[in-house]
Order: sequence, then structure tokens, then C-alpha cells
Amino acid sequence: MFKRLIFLAVIILMSMPAFAESVDTAWVRTYNSPANDDDDASAIAVDDSGYVYVTGYSTAAGNNQDYATVKYNPNGDSVWVRRYNGPGNGTDEARALTLDNSYNVYVTGRSTSSGLLDDYATIKYFPNGDTAWIRSYNGPAGNGTDYDYANAIAVDDSGYVYVTGKSMGSGTGMDYATIKYNPNGDTVWVRRYNGPGNSDDWGNAIGVDGSGNAIVTGTSNDTEGSLDYVTIKYAPNGDTLWLRRYKGPGENLDEAYALAIDSAGNVYVTGYSFGSGINYDYATIKYYPNGDTAWVRRYDGPTKDDYAKAIAVDNSGCVYVTGFSDSTGSGQDYVTIKYDSAGNEVWVRRYNGPNNGTDEAIALAIDKSSNIYVTGFSESGSSGMDYATIKYYSNGDTAWVRRYDGPASSEDFGFAIAVDVSGNSYVTGFISGGTTNSDYCTIKYAKAVSGVEEETGEREKPLDFALSQNYPNPFNPSTTIKFNVQGSKFKVPIHTTLKIYNLLGQKVKTLVDEEKLPGNYTVQWDGKNDSGNEVASGIYFYQLKADDFSQPKKMLLLK
Repeated sequence: MFKRLIFLAVIILMSMPAFAESVDTAWVRTYNSPANDDDDASAIAVDDSGYVYVTGYSTAAGNNQDYATVKYNPNGDSVWVRRYNGPGNGTDEARALTLDNSYNVYVTGRSTSSGLLDDYATIKYFPNGDTAWIRSYNGPAGNGTDYDYANAIAVDDSGYVYVTGKSMGSGTGMDYATIKYNPNGDTVWVRRYNGPGNSDDWGNAIGVDGSGNAIVTGTSNDTEGSLDYVTIKYAPNGDTLWLRRYKGPGENLDEAYALAIDSAGNVYVTGYSFGSGINYDYATIKYYPNGDTAWVRRYDGPTKDDYAKAIAVDNSGCVYVTGFSDSTGSGQDYVTIKYDSAGNEVWVRRYNGPNNGTDEAIALAIDKSSNIYVTGFSESGSSGMDYATIKYYSNGDTAWVRRYDGPASSEDFGFAIAVDVSGNSYVTGFISGGTTNSDYCTIKYAKAVSGVEEETGEREKPLDFALSQNYPNPFNPSTTIKFNVQGSKFKVPIHTTLKIYNLLGQKVKTLVDEEKLPGNYTVQWDGKNDSGNEVASGIYFYQLKADDFSQPKKMLLLK
């Protein structure tokens, strides 16, 4: 009888419906320009401490537009706002943003020069908002139609900065123009690519692998006047390691929009590609590090056109793509796809908003558990467009859907998304602000915390810890180390140590040896041992230990 009861209990549990995850809106923050006019956010990032960074363009007095970059603390309070008005006092539009390991902030886009033409403009801000440097790039056209638009930015572990976009050439139409800056803002190299059609070519996305190779992708005219994907890999010194073109079966228009790189150096690109009929499909490609094609996967929806906009890859090599797809009877839908590392389709998820109208996914992020977050805009009827943000579990089940209709109940467009180490997600874009036209609108979604705790005297095992790379590195005479103690739901102290060792494994300095509550911590090492004496130049290791967690990292002291 007891076995039958157990079996019955298992059957009941298996038949119970799976409940979606609960999520709270932690905060909503808007930014309205001094001119009380249009402000459109285009990019977002979040650091390991939960600080949020947003950039885009903002209208200034005189109806010109400036870069406007905002930093929020984890509670949503504004830490600083930095505006950039280029030398031409014209249109300045930030398109992309990234952070380095030291939480320096980098933005890039286009800016009106003193000659009233558009140049790349790339800015580095220190964490406190001070401007480290500003660098402009003016292409070689010089014929009165010279314009240069930066579209994407990346930074490597050593603080080198990479920018790509489109730049008018001298008789070649637009070319890819990719630039590498050193951490001080000096130009290391500039590489231009003019395709075989001697016409327009532009870079849309850039990334850097663990070896400091830069990879760019976009689109390029061929000799027959059609557009192909073009992906280029540059060595750290700027040499071209390989270049790959992809022409879809329709031999017409193919444009790569997004790029991802995994820890092994495999490269993934996606975008839209003309199919064998007369419509566009998603086209996603995996390249091995040597440039060989691992696989190409196309997605042709139930009707007409399909446009992929974003891509990510997880630690297992699974690939996630999102965008939008025409649908029979429901306008356009979000479409998110998961492929395994071999390119096999694992699942496809479509989202049709409440109005059966236009629903366009624009951005995608992934957390450390391979949960997927997508955002964009979705038609809602009388209130126009709303932000629509979805979290999917790795198996494709929907964790939650959140829609946001701004206070003016008008047009609201989500354009970018980020997720932090705790699984909180952040979206930004712009909302119609009524008398203020459009405003930046940034939202933080946090996993809802249950008020019920297990009544037990045992401490729950901590969920995770994190040790960041020291900065600066190399350093002299001191360096900063950040670490995170991720606690249990009982918020109990955890014995934590952080120690410095030499190459022989001998302890040099104890920086931390105490009980620590869950949280983020920062310590400095001044290059001295426990006795207060300065140590010699060389390689040292610092190691964080907490419970059964242990992680070392390497650093270099130079005198």
C-alpha cells in the first residue's frame, strides 16, 4: 500500500502544471533632455555590481542632437549624465556602448564635425563619469559627401578598444572602417574594406576573441550589384587572418546584423538573406576559428519575410537568435530560435502580441544559466507600440512576458537589453513623453523574492561567487581587486579569504580573512608583503576562498 501511495504521489506531481517564474518591476527611469524634445536610447550595459549604463541621442537647445550617456546605481538613482556635443554643433548620435573590466565606459556613433560632415566619435569615460578621451575618425573621401558612421564597439581584457561601421571612401562608396585604439586612446591601426563591387560596404557588428583578434561582420556589394554577408577576422596587429563572404540562395540582398564569439574562438553571425523564392529568411552561420564554415542554418517562417536581429552563444556552444517574422493573419511576430552546437534546431518560439499586429524583437541577452531574454516592441491597439520583454528558460519554456506602456499610452520602443550576474534584466529604448516628445526609458526587472523560508537550522549553500581581474594590470605601485560573495537566502556571514602568492606558491600577503556578508567588495594591494616590505617585480597570484569555492587569478607587478 505504501508503494502505491508513493507511485500515486509521483503521478500527481508529474501532472501538475509548471508555474511561470514571478518577476517584479524594480524600477522605471526616464531621461528627458534640457530642450524637452526627442531623446532616444539605443544601447545598454550593466556591470558586475549592478550599475546600469545607457546611451543614445538627446535633443539639445537649437534642435541639434547630442550623445547622452546615463549611469544608474542598482536602485535606479542617476549617478551621472554626460552629454557630448561635437565640434560642428550638429547631429551627434551614439549607437553603441560597452564596458571594460575596470568599469570604464565606452560609447561610439556619429558626430558632426567642424566641416559639417559626419565622423566616427568614440568616447571613454572613467567610472566616475570623467572623460578619459575622445577620438574622431574622418574617412578619406574629402569630396563634400564625406560621412562616417560608427555602428559597433568592443573592448578586450587589456582595455584595447575596437570600433567598426561605415565610412565613405575615395571613389569606392562606403567601406567598412575598423579601428583599434589602445587604452590611452592612441590609434593602433585602421583597416578599411572595399568589396569587389567597388560600392557600398558597411560593418554592423564587432567582437574580440580571447586572443585579441577582432572580428567584424556586415554587408558588402559584389560585382553583380547584390549584397552579401562579409565577415573579417583581424589579428591583434591588424593583419587580415581571413575574410568570408556568404551569398544566399536568392543571390540578392544578404545583410549580417549581429555577431557572437564563444570561448573557443568560434564565430557566429546572423541577419537576413534572400531565399530561393522572393522573400527574406534568417541566415545564421558558424565559422571555426580558422574561418572554415561549420554550418549554415536558415529559418523560413510561415509566410513572406524573416529578419534576424541579434545572436548569443552559451558556454555549451548552443546558439540563440531572435528577430521578427511575418505571420499569417497576425502581422509580424517575435521569433527566437535555439540551435545546439552542431547547428541542429532545438526549438523555435514565436510571440504574437495582443493586437495581432507588428511585433519586432530587436535585442537578446543570455544569463549564466542559459536563460534567454529578448526585447523589442509590440503593437497593443489603442496605445500604439509597447515594450515587450520575454524570458525563456533554456528548454524554451516561457518564464515570463512583461509589457510596458508608457504614461502617454502612445508609442514605446524597446531597443536594447542586458542581464546582470544575479539574473536581473534591464531594457531601454524610448517612450512617447507627451509634451516632451520622446524620452529615454530604462526598466529593471528583478526576480520576485518569496517571503516564505524553510524552517531549518541549516544554512543554505551559497549560490555563487565571483572574482574579478585586478585593475590596472600590469600595475605599479598598487592595484584594485573586486570580488563578490553571493550569499544564501538566509543572509548569513561566510568565512572568506583573499591572499596573494608568488610563483613558488608562498603566501605574500593576506588581504581578507574574515566573515563576510553577501555583497560586492573591493580591496587594494599596495605591492607590499605582510611585513610591510615592498615585493619585487614579477608575476603573482591572488586567490579567493569562501566555503568550498576557490579561484585564483594572475597579475603582474612592474617597477
